[in-house]
Amino acid sequence: LAFGRTLTSRASTNTVVRIAQLKNVPSTGLLVVRPSDFNIDTLKFANVVLLGSPRANPWVELFENELNFRYVYDEHTQHSAFQDHRAKPGEPRDYPTDSKTSYCRVAYLPNLSGSGNILNIAGTETEGTEGGGEFVTNDHAIQQIRDRLGIPTGPLPYFEALLRSDRVGGATPHLTIVAVRRLTVNR
Repeated sequence: LAFGRTLTSRASTNTVVRIAQLKNVPSTGLLVVRPSDFNIDTLKFANVVLLGSPRANPWVELFENELNFRYVYDEHTQHSAFQDHRAKPGEPRDYPTDSKTSYCRVAYLPNLSGSGNILNIAGTETEGTEGGGEFVTNDHAIQQIRDRLGIPTGPLPYFEALLRSDRVGGATPHLTIVAVRRLTVNR
């Protein structure tokens, strides 16, 4: 796991705890590091969970161009959004956050060498990332992703999902799936 900033946010801590409690995660195989202590070899040869957007975690930038939903931040307005670079007809291109709405992208793709996997949970802000962490550690929520992909059981294919939530008191109590896309990454 690699997550943003020198000081760990409550959201990142909560997400790490949720992931560590999953039944398929061996306690000896979980290593938690800050991005400044992380290295490229890990992204080449290990399974990795990257928490945060490219603004919070610079390692995420290595995968951003492979994704449909890309994180953007407007310095002037100080607002975040996701842009769908392959929007389907009738779908919006922009998914901006505001004081009442949060978004999170969950992307599951191969690592840099294709020998492992990367899971990126990236919110438009801290609450979105925490909500995404809750989502991916919930069996019912993962089944919703499976249903959207048409994969009821078995290994998940590489995908990305855009999630939306209302923001209430600094939290995202209920996320809904906006869109799910299969990813084809050639490495």
